[in-house]
Amino acid sequence: MTRGYHTDVGLTSDVHATVAPLMWFCMLVAECCLVTIAGAAQAAEGQAAAALAAVAQAAAAQATAAQATAANHAHVTGVLERIDENFAFFSRVLPMLMVHLKKQFAPPTTASRGSNASFRQSLLQFYGVALDKGKLRCMVLNELLPKEFICAGHLLARSLKDYARPMLGVSDISDPRNGLLWNSAIEEAYELQKICFSYVRACIFRLHVVDKKLMHIKLGDCGKDK
Repeated sequence: MTRGYHTDVGLTSDVHATVAPLMWFCMLVAECCLVTIAGAAQAAEGQAAAALAAVAQAAAAQATAAQATAANHAHVTGVLERIDENFAFFSRVLPMLMVHLKKQFAPPTTASRGSNASFRQSLLQFYGVALDKGKLRCMVLNELLPKEFICAGHLLARSLKDYARPMLGVSDISDPRNGLLWNSAIEEAYELQKICFSYVRACIFRLHVVDKKLMHIKLGDCGKDK
């Protein structure tokens, strides 16, 4: 019995000597695994936190963009509302202005023209024009015509005397720089807005016939200047 007991103890010691290192190794491996798992978990946690931060940042950017869009929409809406208000205002005011403008720019009547004898004399002196065998040169046609057919015409009508300075730079509507010596038929057509002039270059203007019916009328058929 004593021999057998010692034999059992010897076997247990051998097993312990063999298993102990194996257990230590397993514990080491387990510890390494735990460390690895902990590192992976920490890394995963960091990635999840970064992903959440990115999502939060994207949500914030979308919110900012939505706010900017809403602000722009509100601004555009405000501008359109102001345009509508201004349009409504001008729709009410424009007819009243047009009445005044139509009255101001209406062609003169025979009674409103009056005598232009003094204006004609100032133009003759200003342009240095003299009679040539009872004839005067029309500054539009550049032709000598009987003096009875030549009159002094205002480029800017006398009814618009308040606009002489801003439009022409002269204080007097009858300043000779606001006049031409031309055929009386041309003056009448100009005052009735049947013809007009456009600027080409210095001292050069082009005559435009607005009323095409004038194309069939000869100047010789027109009456004398009154």
